[in-house]
Amino acid sequence: MDVPMSVDISGHPLTRMFSRHPIYDNVFSRLSPRELIRMSSVNRVIHSGVQDFSLRAYNVNRRLSRFFSDSFAFRSLMARTHMVISGSFALQLFDRTYYPDSDLDLYVHPDRSIAEVGLWLEKEGYTYLPREWQRQVYRDEAERILANIDLPPEAVENDDEAGLLYNMRSVRAVYSFERSVAPNEILKVQIVVSRLSPLASILDFHSTCVMNVITYNAAYSLYPHATFARREALIIHEDFHSTNSENALAKYSSRGWRMLARRSPLLEFIATPGSPLYAPWWAIDQRRWVCDSRSWVIHFDTTGVTAPPPPSVSSPHPGWDPVAECGWKLELQFSAIAVKHVPIKTTILRWRYTAPDEQYIRCIVPFFYNQGNLEHRKVPEGQSRDSVRDAWTWWDYMLPLLRLQYCNAFPDLGSDGLRATEVQLLATTIHLFFSSEERPTLQMHRRAHRWILNLCHDS
Repeated sequence: MDVPMSVDISGHPLTRMFSRHPIYDNVFSRLSPRELIRMSSVNRVIHSGVQDFSLRAYNVNRRLSRFFSDSFAFRSLMARTHMVISGSFALQLFDRTYYPDSDLDLYVHPDRSIAEVGLWLEKEGYTYLPREWQRQVYRDEAERILANIDLPPEAVENDDEAGLLYNMRSVRAVYSFERSVAPNEILKVQIVVSRLSPLASILDFHSTCVMNVITYNAAYSLYPHATFARREALIIHEDFHSTNSENALAKYSSRGWRMLARRSPLLEFIATPGSPLYAPWWAIDQRRWVCDSRSWVIHFDTTGVTAPPPPSVSSPHPGWDPVAECGWKLELQFSAIAVKHVPIKTTILRWRYTAPDEQYIRCIVPFFYNQGNLEHRKVPEGQSRDSVRDAWTWWDYMLPLLRLQYCNAFPDLGSDGLRATEVQLLATTIHLFFSSEERPTLQMHRRAHRWILNLCHDS
């Protein structure tokens, strides 16, 4: 965004220095993300330099090239399957750092992408390393887990597998792949199969500093001010009887993050407006969505990346990754923090989502109920939904409208509807709401607004 200046200083010698690539790279590389944003607001010349620097500093293709021969092919796979990246890889991208011993964590939806992603890795030269309870051939293992995707941990027969799932309730399976690239260097990639949405698994992380996610076209940091400006992380899960949890606590502390205990009287002050310790960046007891204005979003250049296909012939692709429309809430109860989210699963949404509270679910249920009845009338008696796969319409693209109207109808200090950069997505959604022959007018926009408003109040 251009910043209007009352005095034109674009010709000043100091400003001209920031039009030279080697100079501003040297300066900007020493700035924190917050300082970089402030720097970009000085004037147009410096803003342009910051934009150019950011395109290279946050170059996801270059970082992926360490793991894959063709970063564009991998991002096209991400677009096709809506797989996302999280963990230390995403943290390093935002922080502009590099951990030589880090691996790559891929989070997939509970669908056919489980097999597709693993088979793609094998073609890339990675070797599947099954655990003792997993089948030796990855394709067979992917079919096994997909057939039992909603099996609860207590129903799993193998004790070791059940124990793993008890510690990660939102995860159904974890698969390890390795590739040797040098005598002393082995690249490691993990596929994490989510029971609900990849975001649900990410919200199960030990602390907030690693709650960052990369999609095929953007990267989202859920707690950017705390993570990158203050270098603080709030512990979410305190299973420190686990060796992995103890290692994670020490690892991220040694990388510069101060860890705040999940259970502490201090949290009451942090969550209370007017308190000298009030920390609004945690948005405690406030609704959050991945795409809201509290997140730091880096949009990627998608040139060379194959766009995701529409879910069906009659279903427009929404233009965003499903993880962007997931919500959650940090709740404070008895001086302890807990992550809350409610599952959204329905036969008229192609993907599974999370919501921050039950009120949002009650708001959108009338739409799901009525539209779902209509869709199921397409299925001939005695046949399954697969028999009308081409005729089925998926309604994921309506979620931004539903969310926006919900936030307007039920204001929350932490919910501000769509972020400014997504206004165009909202306009596209409204356009798709009407038939392709109609050009949206102000009257049509108002009609869509009233329609969504009625959905909320019908509940």
